[in-house]
Amino acid sequence: VKKAVKVSKWLGYLDMALFWQEYKDMTELNLIFQDNQLGFQTQNVTRARIAGLELSAIGDGKIGPIPVRLLAGYTFNYPANLATDTAQKKMSDYMYNLFQSMGGVVNLDSLNAKASILKYRLRNVTKADIEFDLGKFTLGYTYTYNSFMDRIDGIFEVYIPGVAEYRKLHNQGMAIMDARCAFHINEKSTVTLIVKNFTNREYSLRPGLMEAPRSFTLQYKLKF
Repeated sequence: VKKAVKVSKWLGYLDMALFWQEYKDMTELNLIFQDNQLGFQTQNVTRARIAGLELSAIGDGKIGPIPVRLLAGYTFNYPANLATDTAQKKMSDYMYNLFQSMGGVVNLDSLNAKASILKYRLRNVTKADIEFDLGKFTLGYTYTYNSFMDRIDGIFEVYIPGVAEYRKLHNQGMAIMDARCAFHINEKSTVTLIVKNFTNREYSLRPGLMEAPRSFTLQYKLKF
């Protein structure tokens, strides 16, 4: 469903999509130990069901005399492994878990023990970007939120130092913020200062791999 919206000096679009996916012989990465080597192997998950929704909004308008552009999106999904938790093949059980998980993990201990959900999945992802024009300056701000990764291969927490402690400490997800400031010298030249992860959060999107700390980039663009 997509709807155009016009309010005062604002023109934008609202978009909503519901999705329901059924998989047979779906492949999933699994951490295995074979021939004295540790690595990932793609294996079949005989049955999986992923349902959820996507919401997005795009807006262009003014706050007083200041032009503003907005882009925001949210995705929720419940990734059920029907092979290892066969009870979820029943629509009632699956829908109960789906709706309960919108506010958090459903019976986390049970989910981890039964492998009710697929590994390495983020159930909630939110992204938003807003930009202001102030004369020759353009200011921008980006917000990204990734929810807690409910299930990973347990071997990560056992054999890689710090993974178990990190997951206990950051079990509510992680929000990362970026900022930028551009100065338009003329129609062809622009200088931009970009600050990634400006709060300098320590975070990891994949087990055992820390993402980049705060960084500064000075960018010059020239149009021919």
